[in-house]
Parts: sequence; structure tokens; C-alpha cells
Amino acid sequence: MEVALRIFSHIATGGFVMLLIALDSFLLWYLVFKKLLFLWRKDITVRDGVMWARRGKFSGSECGIKALFLKGFLEGKPAMEAYKGLSRMLREDLFVIEVLSVCAPLLGLLGTVIGMVKVFNAIMMFGVGNLRAIASGISEALITTQGGLVVAIPGVYAVNFLKKKVQEKENELRGFMLALGRLE
Repeated sequence: MEVALRIFSHIATGGFVMLLIALDSFLLWYLVFKKLLFLWRKDITVRDGVMWARRGKFSGSECGIKALFLKGFLEGKPAMEAYKGLSRMLREDLFVIEVLSVCAPLLGLLGTVIGMVKVFNAIMMFGVGNLRAIASGISEALITTQGGLVVAIPGVYAVNFLKKKVQEKENELRGFMLALGRLE
């Protein structure tokens, strides 16, 4: 409990910009985990997909990307149209995740500027003799910078990881599409 209070106090020292950084972080990680759950769904094997395509019906409970493709294929969608739709679905939210990870350090920079303006206002009002007023602004500047970087650095890694996984899924889907195309 004491640790949570210290963390909250640390965040509150950063001012309202820290709330924006926290919101950015929440949205970023919500979308990252949503995308990961979609990418890690149980999927069908190529062998099972070919077997179900020959039968003309899909009876699996899997809901991965290849299963979704097979369902569309068996409903009569052209293979390329189904592929493009699923590719869009795979790439959905990646741009937003990327923007959120890039916005975090910019919000941290905004907090830095606001903190430094407070420092200069304190110097203007009290001179350099009131170190408490000066330290408050410097503290706000540093905490928001830290917060922005703490969100952004793992966010950039998450974006790159997700892009790699999406590319792998698209390649899997292309191979699956080719395997089904040999049946026609």
C-alpha cells in the first residue's frame, strides 16, 4: 500500500501532463494486448484446412486467421478479397499503437516545458533564493520527461514486435491460400 502511495505521489508531482501520459499509456497497452490476443488465437493447420475445404464445410471451433480465411473461402468469397480483408484486420490498430508510442515522449517534453516555465516564473517572483519553488518546477519537468520515456521506449518495441508478428501471419495466410488454391 505504501509503495502505491509513493508511486501515486510521484505521478501527481508531474502535474496534469502526467495524466495525459497515463491515458496514453493505458490506450497504448490496451491496444497492444488486444492485438496480441488476436494474433495468438488458436488456429487450424494447413492439413485440416485442406481437408475441410475438400469436404466443403468448416466444423472447427478455431477462430485464428487461417480459420477465418477458410470460413470466407467456403462462403464463396474470392480468395484474394478474403486475404485483403484479413490483412486489413491484421494491420488494424497498428498505426494507432505507433502514434500513441510516439506521442508519449512528446507529452513528456510538454511537461518539461511547463515545468521549466514554472521554474522561470519562480525565479522571476522570488529570485534564486527560494529553492523550494525552483525545485518544484524542475521536479515536474523531470518526472514528465521520465514518464514519457517510460511509456515510449517499451511502446516502440511493442510496435516493432507486432509488425513482425503481423508480417508472419500474413505470410502464413499466403501459404495457406496457395495450399487451398491447389484444390481448385
